Formats: sequence, structure tokens, C-alpha cells
Amino acid sequence: MRTITHLLVGGLATTAILTGTAVTATAQSDKITDKRADVVQYDDFEEDEAGTILDRADSLASGIEATSATVKHSKKSIKVTIRFADLTRQEVQAGAVVRVKGSKQPRYLISSISRKKVAVYDLKGDEMKQLCTGKQTKKAGKKGTITFSVKRTCLKKPKAIKVQTGVSRFINFDNESFTIYQEVISSSRVRTPESTKWLKAS
Repeated sequence: MRTITHLLVGGLATTAILTGTAVTATAQSDKITDKRADVVQYDDFEEDEAGTILDRADSLASGIEATSATVKHSKKSIKVTIRFADLTRQEVQAGAVVRVKGSKQPRYLISSISRKKVAVYDLKGDEMKQLCTGKQTKKAGKKGTITFSVKRTCLKKPKAIKVQTGVSRFINFDNESFTIYQEVISSSRVRTPESTKWLKAS
């Protein structure tokens, strides 16, 4: 979970109040289209904090080049579907941060903990507390998808939410060498995920 936490919580804590420019929306659903091939590669978080923005060919080769993210807020659940140009069959960590109405900062983190499961963490306080788990499905290949959902009761039935999403992939070459690919879903930014509009449960 370290990589997705670094990507989402570290990058969003001061930017979650941004509205963003969502593409299509209804009362409880919003879609953000990622218009650029802009996966960021890190070889060492401590020595390479900025990372390297990959070109289109290398972004596609990373296996996590996202094309869009759709968030649905219903009376029973919160569901996120991330679509990819060509999703790798290898392990990918997907996640989302959720801001609730009345809060200026993200309140919850939803993160992959296995191929078929996500966990919800409470971001209030110094330590993240796991609240519950939800289901995740993955369809690899061209136009692949990762979809995860959690029960709305786990987040204390928020009246309205804003959500930002991202994915990461960790490749361990040996004990001393590794690469991390990271992608945030945004129509215009490379390192800052775009927020959905306020989504009410309906």
C-alpha cells in the first residue's frame, strides 16, 4: 500500500480542494477522461522525488496508462472504474481518496490490498485506521479495467463526496533495484489527480 499512499495521500493532501473539470456527470456519477500519456517513473523515492514523465510509447509500455475514471455514488455503495489503454496482467495497485462534504482535506483512502480486494482507511489523525474491505475486479489487456466498490456505510454514509483516483505498479528487479510507475487520472495535470464534482447519493 506504500506506493498508492505516496501517490494519492502525499500528492493530494494540499490539492483536494481543487474542483477539477470533469467531463460528463449526473447527480451521482462522474467521469474524468485522462487525455495524455503521462505515466511517471520513479527509480528511488528518496533520490528521485520528481520522477521522470514518460513519453507516449513508454507510458503505454508501463501497462498502467489510464484513459478514464468513473465514480458512482449510490445509496448503498461507492464504485470506481478505471479504464486503461492496455492494462498489464501483473499486479497493479489502484486507489482513490475521498473528500466528504464539510471537509477541506481528504477523509478516506481506498486502496488495493490484493487482486480481488480493497480496503478503506480513515485518514483522520496521525495513523491510518482500516475501517472495512470491498471487492475489486480486473480485466487485463487492451481497453482493460479495474473496478472496485465499497459499502457506503463504511464511510458513515456521506451526503456528498469528491473523489480523486490513481494507480501504481511496483517492479522489483533485485534487492537493490526497483522501478515504480505511477499514474493519476486527470484531463490536464501530470502529478495532481483531478477531482470529480460533488456526488450525492441517489
